[in-house]
Amino acid sequence: MKKRLPLGTGLKTRTSMDEIICRAINEGLVVEFIYDGQERIVEPFTLGVHKTTGNLVLSAYRVGGYTK
Repeated sequence: MKKRLPLGTGLKTRTSMDEIICRAINEGLVVEFIYDGQERIVEPFTLGVHKTTGNLVLSAYRVGGYTK
């Protein structure tokens, strides 16, 4: 199983989150976080900014955690 990097609620800035996700992409790690009240575990492969909204956009494969 791949090493997990937690994206906890203790992150103070978006930059902190960006750095963790970029590290996961570069090192082939998975990231775990809570989304909509449920744990998600994903292997990210791209991170960028939406060209019209400016929102951070993550593309990842779900490898564990909650699913409907």
